[in-house]
Amino acid sequence: IVRKDEKEKKMSEKITIEQAAKAMHCTPLSLRVAIQNGLIPWARAVKREGSSHWTYLIFPEDFKRSVGDTDNK
Repeated sequence: IVRKDEKEKKMSEKITIEQAAKAMHCTPLSLRVAIQNGLIPWARAVKREGSSHWTYLIFPEDFKRSVGDTDNK
């Protein structure tokens, strides 16, 4: 069972494409393309069948281990 305060903390740790791209000194578009092509180990891109829309998942702990904290970039 996940307590409400733990769930809120995890939600606040969400890293956006824009934040990740800034930390990596690249554009959001280039990061999206790299994620879509499976080149980024700490993120996944999901596209539903019949849709042109992509959803991007960034795993915060893996991102921080690989890239560092977004606040320091």
